[in-house]
Amino acid sequence: MRKQIVSPVFAAVVTWLAATNMPLFALDLTPRHSIRKLEGFDVPVVLFDDNGRTVRWQPPAGWQLNMVGRALTFFPPKSSVAIARLELRPPQALAAGAADAPLAWAQMHLPKTATEIVLIAERENPFSLAGLPSRERIYSYRIGEQRLSASVAYVDVNQRESLALVVTALAADFEAIHTEAIASMFSWNWLEPANS
Repeated sequence: MRKQIVSPVFAAVVTWLAATNMPLFALDLTPRHSIRKLEGFDVPVVLFDDNGRTVRWQPPAGWQLNMVGRALTFFPPKSSVAIARLELRPPQALAAGAADAPLAWAQMHLPKTATEIVLIAERENPFSLAGLPSRERIYSYRIGEQRLSASVAYVDVNQRESLALVVTALAADFEAIHTEAIASMFSWNWLEPANS
């Protein structure tokens, strides 16, 4: 029988969260499909709940959405290998891991069979959410005979959570797919109660 060691601080936080019935993450990435009227056109958008507020996001046109666990995955129509994913993480966990051990950190976001992992770019603010800054790391890696690229961009959306956008595609397709996924993040906004 394995004995688990639990710190008193961790136990206190878990007890407090359970007692207050407070969710670990306030932002719920379960999509609700909607239409935004824009200059006479119907624009498909997705709405998310964020602790009493509403987030509106316009995913890339034609991409299929699929909820997997607490992550929202979306797939471009022209590539069977590419995928993008929105997921939530504790705040600063993404930044700390990226700074401390960038290749080990990358392996958390890449397939377990990835080899020849190379950090090829780091960018400040590939997008911002309501003025909140983001960071991005782009990696190249190999699975079997295929060369792929992946980016992990993240932004701390509040004191309790970070939103990460992970984009993966064949290296030859990556630039176009990555650009579309990143561009969609500029449509992300928190609506005032009258607009939701």
